[in-house]
Amino acid sequence: MKRLFIVLTLIFLFSTLVFADSVEVKVSPKKIDVFSGENVEYLVHVENKGNEDIALTIKSIDLNWILKQDFEKFVIEKRSSRDIDVIYEPLGKLSPRSYGINLIIWNDDMRIEKILPVNVINYEGLIGVDFKSLPSVDPRKGTLIKLGLTNKYNLDLKELKVNIFTESFEKIETVDLSPKGFEELEFPLELHPQQLEGDYPIRVKVLWGNELLYDNFFDLNIAGFTNIKEVVNFKDSFLASSVSVERTNEGNAVEMKDLVVEFTLLEKMFSSFETEPSKIEKVEGKYKLSWEQKISPGESFVLNYDTNYRRPLLIFLLVVVLVVVGYFLLRRSLKIRKKVVVVKKGDATILRVTLLLYNGGKFSIKLLTLVDRVPSAIKAPTLFGSVGPKKVGKIGDNVSLVWNIPVIAKGEELVYSYTIPVKLHKDGMILPSAYVRYSERGKRIMNASNTVSIGR
Repeated sequence: MKRLFIVLTLIFLFSTLVFADSVEVKVSPKKIDVFSGENVEYLVHVENKGNEDIALTIKSIDLNWILKQDFEKFVIEKRSSRDIDVIYEPLGKLSPRSYGINLIIWNDDMRIEKILPVNVINYEGLIGVDFKSLPSVDPRKGTLIKLGLTNKYNLDLKELKVNIFTESFEKIETVDLSPKGFEELEFPLELHPQQLEGDYPIRVKVLWGNELLYDNFFDLNIAGFTNIKEVVNFKDSFLASSVSVERTNEGNAVEMKDLVVEFTLLEKMFSSFETEPSKIEKVEGKYKLSWEQKISPGESFVLNYDTNYRRPLLIFLLVVVLVVVGYFLLRRSLKIRKKVVVVKKGDATILRVTLLLYNGGKFSIKLLTLVDRVPSAIKAPTLFGSVGPKKVGKIGDNVSLVWNIPVIAKGEELVYSYTIPVKLHKDGMILPSAYVRYSERGKRIMNASNTVSIGR
């Protein structure tokens, strides 16, 4: 769902400016994160840069949304602009996911069509919750639990009730989350000094009015009694974090116990350590890094390590940008394909040749020239489909067939065909590729079809 919404948003951003002669159209979202059944709102800004008044009609053709202003007409005076509030109503209860809504602004001389992004959300995916606590807790000292709440959408969430509880305690906090905002709550946790060692479930529930937004369990590890004092400090920043672990022996005997920290593969790859680990083990897809320790009474062992994802993310984004730019620079809208059907009638062999042109681009293409070549050893065709060639001539040793095509609309497929009788030899023959010439984005382009082997 996120990947589809990102794609729709990119399409929307790349198409917010549309020029049709002297008309400029900008679309700004007003309300595109909605619950099922709610309306979607946009602001359409239309500017007439010409010297004459222009009359336009707004409409939409969509299976999921109804435009309230469907077929509404409006006039933009010369050298002026106008803002139009556009509201879409859903057709019933729509499933939570990302949608693209159709919008058309047109008159007899122009047509502007856009896909507008909208995100239908549900309550359960409205927020994200990040649970933080020490890796293990000494019950004699208690701990501080941190809950990071993230608003994933452009909604104003007021008076969220955050409830955190176990069998022995319960605490409730009220918090407001701004659109796509973040808040961190802290919950001091006092434990019974004789709390047994082990993992204890902590339940976190978040309510917005009567709607349940989040309900999940986290494990809190209670450590056994030791004579080692351990302090862990976290410093988080954008795509980076620093961790400092300090162990102090407050007892009266030498403590020999390895310090073990668990990492995922990515965390291990992008982490650096002041002191290199003495042992690395891979267990169930994760890596356990160990540091051997021998701490005398009153001494301490400190481990500092940093995890930084900024540089690999920057490289990844640059690669993505290069791929996208290369795609738009190298892609061609028009596709040409050549098909041949061999028909035998007695001793005679007939080739039925079909040329298919398909415009997969976003705009019509005008003034195309389609050329096919027939080897000179084959008699020039005289039987054609519904549209015959404009000219039959010679190119080198081949007979050329030329069609002049005035226009091919976007999404349109054109078919041209002809029939030729041949005498096939045991080595067969190869029919050369056809090609089409046209102009696109100010460049002269020639696309060639496939060649076809007969009798091999």
